[in-house]
Amino acid sequence: MDPVTHGILGAAVSHALFSRHLGKGAWLAGCAGALLPDLDILIRSPADPFLALDFHRHFTHSLIFIPAGGLLASLPWILQRKFQSLARWFVQASTAGYATHSLLDTCTSYGTRLLWPFFDWRISLDIISIVDPVFTILLAAGTVLAVKRNKENAAALALVFCSLYLALGAVQQERGEIAQEQIALSRHSAVERSRLIPMVGNNIVWRSLYLSRGKIFADRIRINWAGDVSWTPGIFAAAFPRSAIDASFSENSRIDLERFRCFSTDWLGYIPGQTDAVGDMRYSTENAGFKPLWAVRIIPGREKTVQFLDNSSFRAASWSSYWSELTGDEHIFTEL
Repeated sequence: MDPVTHGILGAAVSHALFSRHLGKGAWLAGCAGALLPDLDILIRSPADPFLALDFHRHFTHSLIFIPAGGLLASLPWILQRKFQSLARWFVQASTAGYATHSLLDTCTSYGTRLLWPFFDWRISLDIISIVDPVFTILLAAGTVLAVKRNKENAAALALVFCSLYLALGAVQQERGEIAQEQIALSRHSAVERSRLIPMVGNNIVWRSLYLSRGKIFADRIRINWAGDVSWTPGIFAAAFPRSAIDASFSENSRIDLERFRCFSTDWLGYIPGQTDAVGDMRYSTENAGFKPLWAVRIIPGREKTVQFLDNSSFRAASWSSYWSELTGDEHIFTEL
């Protein structure tokens, strides 16, 4: 999730649990704890562009690191003599805030190493977008009211509403999976793996991906809260299988490709029209197409090498296109 939402969630949880002991200091400690895990973005190297992908949402986001992270976040308070009598409460408040970060990130699609070091795969529930204004506004309204009036119930109520919103995301996802099965059936596709990812800013428009016979199919599905489901047929791309990372690549390139495969949770595919480019097909600037945010270019030679391509700063669709998707423009969607 975005840092603003993380900070507000940590503040809300800590205020609801510890404001009776710390007053307004509870939300500050919780906010600090909730923001600290994303300092892992500082782990990067110009010489190794994959390093940032490896370590974002890595050990700082694991369950086992929460006590250490909470303690670190509480240092600005517990190192001051005037707060010594409240030290344990500040540690608990910042730890509660820290814990919210990885749990919320796991609800998104990017992938979080929640169970590191015991399990190294990225876990993602795909029930909320990495930015969702409805979730953030609901949370912020209750938290601001709770802090300004020092009311625990307002923060608790905001957390209940946000929990219900996450539950709504899970319901929307389940409805989308049913639609995805219908789409695959209409193509006579035998689905081997599938993903359904909410688009940025909402849980109504979803990116549908499924793998069938070495091809990744991408479609756009719109799931109206009121009940109707519609879709936009997309295209397919050839999958980049693990077996393709063979001895024709240099040793370093094989390692980098394996790291990229792990980051993408094995959703790598050849970008259509670019036989020398392989992308993370989970994310695209075209919801029903393949213009990935992250990719690698394969450079031929005696031993093939790879060059990292970062397209994440590119603008996606225009606001008008985004609004058309969200409102279900009949020129874009066909009812299932």
